[in-house]
Amino acid sequence: MLLIPCPWCGPRDEAEFHYGGQAHVAYPEDP
Repeated sequence: MLLIPCPWCGPRDEAEFHYGGQAHVAYPEDP
């Protein structure tokens, strides 16, 4: 388990963060 430091919440589990996808692909505002 990796803890990622958050300046507001303190150490957060890596499971709360996820891959957002590719930057050049347009995604719908409301899927």
